[in-house]
Amino acid sequence: MLYITEDSKIRDYFVNKEKVSQSNLKNLAKGVEAYKKLIEQRKESSDFDEKEPIIIGNIVDTTLFSVGGTTKTAEKYAAVEIAKKPTDTIVVILKALFDKAKMFGTQNILFKDIPEDFYNSVLDQVDWYKNRTHASRIETIKKDANSEGYYNFLIQYADKICVSEEEYSTANAMIKALQNDPKTKKYFDREKIAANSKIDIYYQLPVYFTYNGIDCKALFDLVVVIKDASGKQARIIPIDLKTTSCFLIDFTAQFKRMRYDIQGAFYSEAFNPDNNPVFDTKGPIKADKDTKIENFRFIVASSANPEKVLEVKMDDNLLDIGKYGNYSDNGILWDKGFTTLIDDWKYYAEHGMEDEKLLKEANYSLNINWKGMYAD
Repeated sequence: MLYITEDSKIRDYFVNKEKVSQSNLKNLAKGVEAYKKLIEQRKESSDFDEKEPIIIGNIVDTTLFSVGGTTKTAEKYAAVEIAKKPTDTIVVILKALFDKAKMFGTQNILFKDIPEDFYNSVLDQVDWYKNRTHASRIETIKKDANSEGYYNFLIQYADKICVSEEEYSTANAMIKALQNDPKTKKYFDREKIAANSKIDIYYQLPVYFTYNGIDCKALFDLVVVIKDASGKQARIIPIDLKTTSCFLIDFTAQFKRMRYDIQGAFYSEAFNPDNNPVFDTKGPIKADKDTKIENFRFIVASSANPEKVLEVKMDDNLLDIGKYGNYSDNGILWDKGFTTLIDDWKYYAEHGMEDEKLLKEANYSLNINWKGMYAD
């Protein structure tokens, strides 16, 4: 059977800021100041995420995992014939300007007639050339040779996200590869999945659980439940789809940089019955002591290699690093796992985020080597 999470439940997941996600923990791993800066940037630019790799990834996700599938993608996106888009930042500024025009019922005003107060309101939210005056920033937008053409497309396709034909074509090539590759097509053939009584597959499954006294949440792109002859859930395979602009051979570097080890380990913990998982779905999924949870997997689709698909499974050692951290031979913790980060989360909840825990506890007196600073 196939179970697809409704949009309302996914919105509920993201709106719920009280529960800790793997993204929270990975950002905290960068340090308190970096974490606070990132949170502030997100407050200022919640809609400013239209960079090309993200757009392509969103098209892929909408097509493969949403209730509407290809129909929803067609309703949400418009592929426009544009020789060159403005820069990523200018694109999102233009979108914000158009949204503001719609809010005031003036969505048909031409680019040259956009009021200055619209610009001022939008630019106040964007961390882009903030050291310059609004007038200077507005001039930069107007001088971009592609701004007016792109804004005209926004007027023409008022309720859709405008993407270039190249972006749309690349996303579709990645989707086709995922749907046809022998390794992955079994996850995306909706008709066959729906007719298969031996396997349940869940798209965009929200799971809420508790770890070490902290309320947590995880959103799985794909969960495969394999049943035994009696119909009991025998194995669960948790999977995340990553879309990337890097070559597939370079995924290891991205994996380390983005700390996907934390995600894999944290998400795996969501199925531990000791953590009281709650599965926000109409499907019958549950986790008990007899259910085998297979090692976390990533499916990787790349705009640099759109015709190819990579599948990687985390080994036990990497799952341990994601959970407990990466230690040196003499016991120095260089890369925190999610268990330590959960402890840090509790510490900062109690003591505030004025000081880095490492610095404060060592009274700002530490050792240092090529890897970083550490306490005795």
